[in-house]
Amino acid sequence: MFIKLFAFLILTSLLFAQCIKEPEVNEGNLVDDFERKSMLENLSNNYIISGYQNYLNAIISLEQSVIDFENTPNSSNYLNLINSFDSGTNAWQSISFLEFGPAANISLRSQSNIYPIDTNLVQQNILNGGYNLAVASNYTAKGWQALDFLLYSHADSTTAVNYFTNNPTALTYLKDVIIDLKNNAAYVNTSWQSYKSEFVNNSSTNANGSAISDMTNAIVAHFETFIRKGKIGLPAGVFNGFSQTPMPQNVENLFRNEKLQSASVVMTYYKRFLNGQHYDGSKDELGLLDYANFVGALSDGKELSLAVNSQIDRILIVNDYPTMPWAGLVQQNSSLSNEIYLEYQKLIPLIKVDLTSALGIIITYQDNDGD
Repeated sequence: MFIKLFAFLILTSLLFAQCIKEPEVNEGNLVDDFERKSMLENLSNNYIISGYQNYLNAIISLEQSVIDFENTPNSSNYLNLINSFDSGTNAWQSISFLEFGPAANISLRSQSNIYPIDTNLVQQNILNGGYNLAVASNYTAKGWQALDFLLYSHADSTTAVNYFTNNPTALTYLKDVIIDLKNNAAYVNTSWQSYKSEFVNNSSTNANGSAISDMTNAIVAHFETFIRKGKIGLPAGVFNGFSQTPMPQNVENLFRNEKLQSASVVMTYYKRFLNGQHYDGSKDELGLLDYANFVGALSDGKELSLAVNSQIDRILIVNDYPTMPWAGLVQQNSSLSNEIYLEYQKLIPLIKVDLTSALGIIITYQDNDGD
């Protein structure tokens, strides 16, 4: 009797053990039938390459505006130059989060849009000449933020025209910054023509080093560090230690006195990219959120894709809240600036945790925010 009971207990234990499911450790070897390659083809052909071409074209138009202004330095041509800058910086926002592949090879983001800009270094370069904009020590004195300073730090168009007329070395520096932007944009644009096949064919898994892993890490990192933190959190003082003192000097396009226009532009295009839409928004094909739908990804009981899109829509709504420049708002209305920041923060767990977990993608970049 004892032997039968002992055997029964052993058999029961074995059966029970088999019913217990061990925690799954997914390191990118997600097995599914989703058309990864088709998604990467869509994103590269219809968003990335189109976006970089548009970006390069915008810089070429900006360069022509500078030439026109140099030939005829008047208020009308200065305003045309300002408009070209606005178009160019918007084009930059639309591809700024694509810091993988050729863009990562040359640190395009660091070479194009570091802020706050070092205005003293800009003025020193203009005064002394002999600068090399390709070296890392000049990254804080070039790019779109250097143009923002040079073009917008004047009382009016007449003052600006007089400044560049009386300071030809400043106009030379302005042109050199634009040429530097153009050269970097041309490199990335050209490189994608050949890199595309490598990118698309690296689609067998989502493991570290795969195209999907590199791409997802890049866009999540950009949102977390350069949009949520850089554009919103740092100026609002959220990351300024215990004091939480606002840092208005850290605002993007500080001299243009913008509200949150750049943030709205980048989030509009960020949403398009996640959904697999074409760069111009004309067509919707396969994207990362379609992949999330395919694997049945949920957030609080509803489709993760809906949650992500809804939160981005919410961000776009709060971006319209400021009635004054962002630099002024963070100083005068901390409760509103913090409210806006929290809407950005809500997107972090959706894309950094829920999306990556659903697709078996490991976060490989480092952040120190404690999120």
